[in-house]
Amino acid sequence: MDLVHPLDGLDARAWSSLSHAYGSAEDVPDLLRALAGADSDEADEALSELYGNVLHQGTVYAASAEAVPFLAGIAVAGHRTADLLALLGALAESQDEWGVATGAVRAAVAGQLPSLLPLLASPDPEVRRTAAWTVSHTRAATLALPALRTRWDEEPEPAVRAEILTGIARLDPEDGAVLAASVLEPSHPAGVRLAAVFAGLDAGVPSLFFGGDPRLQAGRESDPELCGAKRHSIVPECFVGGPCSVRPLLVLDVVLDHMERRSTA
Repeated sequence: MDLVHPLDGLDARAWSSLSHAYGSAEDVPDLLRALAGADSDEADEALSELYGNVLHQGTVYAASAEAVPFLAGIAVAGHRTADLLALLGALAESQDEWGVATGAVRAAVAGQLPSLLPLLASPDPEVRRTAAWTVSHTRAATLALPALRTRWDEEPEPAVRAEILTGIARLDPEDGAVLAASVLEPSHPAGVRLAAVFAGLDAGVPSLFFGGDPRLQAGRESDPELCGAKRHSIVPECFVGGPCSVRPLLVLDVVLDHMERRSTA
């Protein structure tokens, strides 16, 4: 693989004038070279250090934005691709910015989408899964959504399908809810159904789960198991700070159990 192209222009950047969590970013070029190198121990250490300085406890910096094109290039060249996609996604996800223009780091990752989107079709399922997570966190719906929808139609692996569905819902909650409604039945893998539940709840459409249920229409059936809350009538609130928000997994179990009973009725 070409190790020159991902690092092309690396030394032309004024790294010493950029900052990260520990001050000057003059150490970043050597860390990037280590990531693209053949020594796996050095690459491990470089990745750990980058998580500590350009994404320190979730905070991003001016050096973070400058590092993005090189991180993307190294990933696309096949070096620790899933690991670097995860770092890029975390950089895009962060809203804790210090010494950098608002949204600049996310925009830098979004700028790499033309090279990152083909990784949705990687032979490695983990690369595909992480790519779906990463591209959705750019919030660049115009480019990312069509690619995620296309991959949804083609993807065979349940874990990857779950991540794609989550990504689509992140970018377009209504579209995510439509897809969610199509995979809630027990014939679909549990992980995909779980992603579908959260996609529907995020979109604010609990009727996906309980449409036509007389208990929903009655709306006030008590259930002491759900911390005294009203079973089936307040499911969205259980995930967004309502009276039974301390037990979301129990509510989730209610949702999935209800879907199974509907399918076998």
